[in-house]
Amino acid sequence: MAAKINSEQDKKGFAAKLKIRSIQFLVLVVVVVIADFVLASIFLPKNAKDAARISRLSNYYNHGFAALVSGEKSYGTLSYPFFTNSLGLADGYCRQVPKLAKNKRRILLMGDSFMEGVGFPFQKTVAGLLQQKMDSTTIEIINAGCSSYSPRLHFLRLKHLLQQDSLRVNEIVCFMDYSDVMDELVYEDFEPKAVSPLNNFKNDFFSWLVGNSMLTSVFFLIRQQAFVSKNNDDPNAQFVYWVKTDNGFLQKAPHFFALRSGWHRSEKEEAVRHGKALALSNAQQLYELAKQQGIKFSIGVYPTPGFYALPAADLRSTYLLWEEFCTQRQLPFINLHRVFFGDTTAQNHKNSIQYFISNDTHWNEAGHQLVADTLYNYLR
Repeated sequence: MAAKINSEQDKKGFAAKLKIRSIQFLVLVVVVVIADFVLASIFLPKNAKDAARISRLSNYYNHGFAALVSGEKSYGTLSYPFFTNSLGLADGYCRQVPKLAKNKRRILLMGDSFMEGVGFPFQKTVAGLLQQKMDSTTIEIINAGCSSYSPRLHFLRLKHLLQQDSLRVNEIVCFMDYSDVMDELVYEDFEPKAVSPLNNFKNDFFSWLVGNSMLTSVFFLIRQQAFVSKNNDDPNAQFVYWVKTDNGFLQKAPHFFALRSGWHRSEKEEAVRHGKALALSNAQQLYELAKQQGIKFSIGVYPTPGFYALPAADLRSTYLLWEEFCTQRQLPFINLHRVFFGDTTAQNHKNSIQYFISNDTHWNEAGHQLVADTLYNYLR
């Protein structure tokens, strides 16, 4: 009988200890979580918090922006205000974009970081300048440019805009970047998933944690730096890390980052041939989707500062892929190489300083104005 009593007492004692330890553990968790958020509110820079609110991973088109948000973005030493509209696209302010623009010609601009306009507020980017030059009562410019996009993501983003958002546009001008050929390898294994409230919640919650949790932010930074170090500390690696699906593309192209900035000199390499095939295939899907909707479609290309000293034959090899694509399909081809560069190396060198951010490949204010003026003449 005494043994039974002792056994009951032991059970009660164990249960009491377990309860106390559970409470202690919960208190510890709450303290750590509160401390984590407090530290984030103190030490995380505002632009890092804003970037986390603005950027969004997508199960359908890999990555983009949250809808109807505003904040400060940074690019290098440049900080600038950033707004998105109801479609999750860069805009001059947070606004609702109607599905159908009555009595307006609606032009959709597509591209990567150049068309997004990294480094400058919307009003000073190609899209913003173009809208200012156009009659806003009859023409509407929508900017679907987003950093690190290439033909596959252009296709998926357009498909989402037309089918999920039921957006109606009259014309698409899609700018293909030199880096797109190799970037297609990054997204080759990405498979779009059906849009669902649960997937959207997961992506929103992850972005919220990155901008509000010190532990999550540090963990993300450590993983990013490990990826960059693994790739010979190439600064371009940090831009690929947050949008990559896995490391499979590095197995297909061990010299990925070197090829990304010089693939036209190594066109016999299997990785380059494969990247070109993917780019053409996805561009074809993009074109066919526009054609099915009765949307006028054109492709544009532009140089980077490092191209100014290339011989004419080498320069043409950097965009011949898209020139032939348009010629074969009788599509308008907007070639900005001759707009940025002329016939003499000295003048080209001067232009590379005049139209591009210092020590960078992206357009400065003058570059954006040059492209906007050229597009204005084309679209008129």
